[in-house]
Amino acid sequence: MTETELRDRLEPLLNRHPFVPIRVDGDAGPITIISNPYRVDLFEGTLTIHHKDEGRRPVAVVKAEQVKKLVPFDELPGEPGCLSYREFHELYRSLSRATPFRSFEVELIDGRRLAVEKQGAIRVNGRFAVADRDTDGKSVLFPVAGVVSVSVLQPAEVA
Repeated sequence: MTETELRDRLEPLLNRHPFVPIRVDGDAGPITIISNPYRVDLFEGTLTIHHKDEGRRPVAVVKAEQVKKLVPFDELPGEPGCLSYREFHELYRSLSRATPFRSFEVELIDGRRLAVEKQGAIRVNGRFAVADRDTDGKSVLFPVAGVVSVSVLQPAEVA
């Protein structure tokens, strides 16, 4: 892509609300992922993605001509055996915002099952989510790409 083509394709994707992570693809496949719209610069034909915790240190530097396409995660299929990014978000949003709230469960590809018994117990940010754990007090960070299913718990299953 030229710098102008990249800018024209990138700007609307960076300005989506809510933001959806973007996979940057080259000839040989994925190059990098844009997880935060505020950490991206496109200047003089170079796309730079900065590290989230260390100021302006670059994580990836890609020449515009190396980029063949930009793919928002909600256009990608899920990992084998898992929900797609779009499927997870649609289920998660509908269940977490339901009135009245009903407990639901998130099953992960590693076999863990996370019971969500109150609104706000899961927070999703880009490619990852954090679930509160009431039993041991620790939170669980998991990739959205590793979600096998999201299902409503029956009253007898909640305890």
